[in-house]
Order: sequence, then C-alpha cells, then structure tokens
Amino acid sequence: MKPNAGRGDNFNKYQIIFLLTSSFVFNVTAVSTNNRILFGTLLAGSALATSLYGDYTFSELELTLLTTAVLMLTFPRSRPSESAVKPCTNYPGYTEDPLLGCYRIYPPGEPLSHADATKLCASDGGRLVLINSEAETLAFREKMKEIDNTLGFAYIQGTRTGKDAPWTDDSGNPLPYLSANVLYSEVPDRTKLMIYSGGFSATSVTEKFRAFVLCEI
Repeated sequence: MKPNAGRGDNFNKYQIIFLLTSSFVFNVTAVSTNNRILFGTLLAGSALATSLYGDYTFSELELTLLTTAVLMLTFPRSRPSESAVKPCTNYPGYTEDPLLGCYRIYPPGEPLSHADATKLCASDGGRLVLINSEAETLAFREKMKEIDNTLGFAYIQGTRTGKDAPWTDDSGNPLPYLSANVLYSEVPDRTKLMIYSGGFSATSVTEKFRAFVLCEI
C-alpha cells in the first residue's frame, strides 16, 4: 500500500539515490568500524523516517533486506595488523631496509653447503635472499664487508638443473637479476648460486664453504 503514491514514489527515488551515493562515499573513505556504524544508522534512520511520514510502507521482504544491509555495514571487520606492515618486528635478528627489505646476514662460521644455508634461514622463519638488482648486490657486498672484509662469498637463492639450464629461484621462476658472467657456470654439477666480491659464482650441492648466509622474510 502506498499513500500519496506520486509524491511517495518520487521521495523514495530520491532516498535511494541519496543512500547509494552515501554508500559509495563511505566505502571509499571509511577506515574504521565507527564510520560503518554511522552509515548503518543513517540507512536505518532514513528508512524509518520515510515510513513514519507515510511516504512509503515497507514490505516484509524490504524490511529483511534493510536489516541485512545494516548488519553487513556494522559487522566488525579485521584491520591490518602491525606485523603485516612491518614484518621485521616479529623476527628477531632481522633488519628493515628501504632497498633490501627485511633481511638478516649470518656471518661466516662453520663450513656450510647451499642446503645448510637454506635450512638456516628457514629455522628463523626466513628464506635465502633473492637478488633483484645490481643495486641490491652492491648493498649486500658493502654490508658483508662491514662484518668481515676477509670473506666475500655468500649464499643466495639460485638453482639450475644443468649446465645449459636457466637459473631459477626457490619457486622455479626465472631469477629477476643475474650478472652477465657467473663464475664456474661452465661446470655442469655446479647448480647452486652464490655472490662474491666480483659478481656471482656457481657452486655444487656438496661443496661446503665458510661463507655468509643472506636471509630475508
């Protein structure tokens, strides 16, 4: 039943346009639960005012839809945690850097294989560093020198299945960066990757070195 049908229909159209516009604005600008509650209250209040003034009588279906909309707007939603913004805070020993991201450098100790280095990073929640650019390579070299300038080798991500196979990361994707020349790349059984003071070097799965281990989150 619609008293004052002509005026009610027009008013209802304006109300729908207003609510849709408001919904768009609030969805773009809302950053907290309070804003959603405010919009939910606005939605319910506007509908109630329309009903009280006799411009529109809501059916059971329409009331159900209105209630559902208000509940969806006011239902609590999770917000990004601090750990999602700054992951290093949850990983002791790791450092945040604008270029290198969240990283950790293990200094040379007992001789390790590439597999040992991978396990070492995994033990604290990380993985071997994936070098993305020459700038990252140079930055890591400098940080290694600050710790120990007598040893320049470090384990990083990088593997291949054979001499002529492409180098890939731990997920099997092509490396985002690799220098033009890789030391010992002509040796078939050297299928793992390291960096050193002069560039990149291939190593075998069985070789063990006193080398840095570069980890990242």
